[in-house]
Amino acid sequence: MSRAVGKKTDSNIRQNVGDHRVKIPPLTVSFSDEVADPSQAVVSFKFGNGQRKNVRFSSNGTPLRRSGDALFCLGLLPAVELGAELIVKSAVDPQLLANAEKIQKLICSWNPNSRPVAIQADTESRSYPSGRCRGVFYSGGIDSSYSLATEIDRLEKIVTIIGANSSRPDSPSSERLRQTAIGVSQRFGLDPIIIETDIRDVSDRLIGWVEYHGALLSAVRHLLSDEIEEQLIAASGDENSYLRPWGSHPLLDPLFGTSGAKILHHGLVARAAKFERLLDAPVLLQHLQVCDRSEAGSCGRCDKCTFVLFALDVFQVRDVPSVFAGHRPDRRRINISGPSSESDWLSLRDAALQRNRRADLVEAIEKAASKHQINWAWKHALHIYTLHKAYKQFKRRRRYLADSRGPEGQTGP
Repeated sequence: MSRAVGKKTDSNIRQNVGDHRVKIPPLTVSFSDEVADPSQAVVSFKFGNGQRKNVRFSSNGTPLRRSGDALFCLGLLPAVELGAELIVKSAVDPQLLANAEKIQKLICSWNPNSRPVAIQADTESRSYPSGRCRGVFYSGGIDSSYSLATEIDRLEKIVTIIGANSSRPDSPSSERLRQTAIGVSQRFGLDPIIIETDIRDVSDRLIGWVEYHGALLSAVRHLLSDEIEEQLIAASGDENSYLRPWGSHPLLDPLFGTSGAKILHHGLVARAAKFERLLDAPVLLQHLQVCDRSEAGSCGRCDKCTFVLFALDVFQVRDVPSVFAGHRPDRRRINISGPSSESDWLSLRDAALQRNRRADLVEAIEKAASKHQINWAWKHALHIYTLHKAYKQFKRRRRYLADSRGPEGQTGP
């Protein structure tokens, strides 16, 4: 049965781009039929009548289910960002399609420049094999390591995505993550599923990674739905996350799941408490990977590395992970960039106070928090964040319009 969710105007959604109201051509997502290997899937993003971009997903042997549920997750948020009608060329679970209204309402409440878009998709009820299991996404970071450590007795699969961060799948850091996931899985007697993708080559032109990463995780979860009944996505914040717009969110993630392919947003716990839990899981602590800047594993200077270095000191970790062994924490590098990092640093401050450790660190954190609160207040008063978001969205829509032009400049059917 064919269904459309939302309202259309003419054949395309109309949006403001620049000083004119223009037609935004539809975004179409589909699977390529050219791939015979069941452990691979190629997703096509079609921009109006113009460019077609392919995204590759491959596993280390696990069959991938090419369902419209994965396509829905991959396409919806870019469509909302662009203001484009979404066309899904495979049937979608009725429950998931029904969640589209709630998903879009939440996204649009975070971004006043976005509006709900129409969706064209057939629906089809799902059936799954018996004996499926529970899995967790694992990236080597504090959050996913905490979820793995606390749920280890109820897990059977570790799912690691290579190519979702800024590193190429063949980079040294990607290979290190691949080997870490396999090694950790072996130590805990779990089955590792390694997913490689080049999604960022396409998605970065359509939507920001902060906004998109949760949808990508959800799509991979549906690709693995013949193997996994419930998949855990590690929370990247504490209970205050309910108040913060983020691509993976306690209200958003479950809406991308269904009764037969569940998604659990796991671990709304302070970052310092998560780190402390890893002291009882030395294998995970030794394999921490938080740095996005260094192919060597840790730059020792970025915000994430700085937090870990001070946490190692506050909790008096003697067996320091090798990637951090050559670095020393520097109070001058404490940077609070938003509410999430403020919660992280204040949780570490509280841990230092409880242990009567590092009075100089406590003072530095409080100074950084005070500076952040002042900056945050005036930037909100001047609508800096809203204007910055609107500008990036404007550029993406202009780029999409250019990419969607077909023969003789046509942009839509």
